[in-house]
Amino acid sequence: MIKKSGKINHIGLLISDLDKARVFYGNVLDLEEIERPVFEIQGIWYQLGEHELHLMLMPNMPRPPFHPKNKTVQAHFSINVHMSEYREMVDKLSLSKFEVIEEQSFRDNIEIWQAFFYDPDGNMIEILASKMPGR
Repeated sequence: MIKKSGKINHIGLLISDLDKARVFYGNVLDLEEIERPVFEIQGIWYQLGEHELHLMLMPNMPRPPFHPKNKTVQAHFSINVHMSEYREMVDKLSLSKFEVIEEQSFRDNIEIWQAFFYDPDGNMIEILASKMPGR
């Protein structure tokens, strides 16, 4: 049964340009590129913690849709990071001229920081960090 043994294997996203994706995911996000089998469709694979990120080439890809009331409500994936890495990543994205939408909230007395941003093809990514207040 999926609910007992199922777990995320990888995340797959469509991209329109291999070179732009390689710069963004490899240089800006600093993900490790891993070996990918040869398929009919070109792509790039990255290690993402215990999982993998599979990027698949689709030239002339349309921009993904988002909710009309809040553009952070759309298909995306989220990466948990330490608070120090969170600030470093947000600063790096901003310096690289990527729009970052930050949100802060509290859940069970834990401070939650979220940063939403787009890859060059409009795929949304979220980074998430949390800390106890006063730390």
